[in-house]
Amino acid sequence: MTQRDKTSLRAFAEDWAQTGPLLEQIRFRELAALTEENAKQMTLALFALWKPVLDRSTSGLVEQQKGFLKLQDYLSTRR
Repeated sequence: MTQRDKTSLRAFAEDWAQTGPLLEQIRFRELAALTEENAKQMTLALFALWKPVLDRSTSGLVEQQKGFLKLQDYLSTRR
């Protein structure tokens, strides 16, 4: 690892040390403000991302992984 890499990694760690607790505060505030209706809407939106294929010739693992990829893509666009 070069000195430049070490410096960059150290800067990242220092930034994260400050940012991490702030993100935790935001997360806890959002969870505290979450209503049952909001939770229901978010859950339904999550379920709508994946429609299982009723192909009994497989275990469904491949389809599940496809669903996880769709979820990952969806969540990355919401950031």
